[in-house]
Amino acid sequence: SSGINAEWPLRPGVDVDPCLPSDLPDPTPKEELCETTECPEYEVVQVEETCGFELRKYTSGVWVMTEMNMKKEIAEAYTEAAEQLMEYMNGGNDGNVTMEATKPKTVVYIMDKNTPRNAYLSQFLPTSYHEDPPQPSEGKRLIVKHNPEMQYYVRAFGGKPSIHQYRREFAMLAAAVKKSGLNAVRTMQFYHEYSNPGDEAQRHEVAVMVAPSQS
Repeated sequence: SSGINAEWPLRPGVDVDPCLPSDLPDPTPKEELCETTECPEYEVVQVEETCGFELRKYTSGVWVMTEMNMKKEIAEAYTEAAEQLMEYMNGGNDGNVTMEATKPKTVVYIMDKNTPRNAYLSQFLPTSYHEDPPQPSEGKRLIVKHNPEMQYYVRAFGGKPSIHQYRREFAMLAAAVKKSGLNAVRTMQFYHEYSNPGDEAQRHEVAVMVAPSQS
């Protein structure tokens, strides 16, 4: 079978109480990682029902994203996409503008039932460029996207998770949201990566978008 079926995230079942904290190490606090690097701003909204996750309201902002090649192994597809984003941030844009690196990088999976149909890697642009973001150089498969204010349910963990552990953390989040009687957009999965594998400080997050209310 191709590497993709073995590697790309799916939705495994959860055999334990999804409200339990991760068995991976605690994550490095976001404040520490975002002290010297710009990160998207959000506020944590207090909700009684949450267990093992939090509800965040992110301010509107601008992101650059590129589609990942799902015919390749996930690690290779991620690296390739990350290089394209880095090239854009380092001046490969219509203004020849070099922007400061930001955190996190976010993988977005668009799901078709339990299988990813598409995957994108995205990165937040420094806020000083939100008013007039540089456009990708011609011929580059990059999209500059203005996101409105959005809400997500998020679960964070540390350590150096394997693909299987990432999947499990996502499954715990999805099951905990469901158990709490809350509604999420089930067709999208978000993986926020604040760390490189070699870093001492490790923070990873899995997230789902809050479903719009029916009212």
